[in-house]
Amino acid sequence: MQALRSAGFRFTNLQDYPFSANCLQIEDGESRTPQVHYLDEGRSKANSVGPIFIAT
Repeated sequence: MQALRSAGFRFTNLQDYPFSANCLQIEDGESRTPQVHYLDEGRSKANSVGPIFIAT
């Protein structure tokens, strides 16, 4: 599978997107480590809505 990575600066100062950059790298078994962006926002004891992942 082909994977493309966006440059990190593309995600700085996005209008109407005040969230912190939380990234994690996951090995794909083919000697690549794509990054996955996730949101970690809100109250720590709130009911969970579920993860939102954006592959970068």
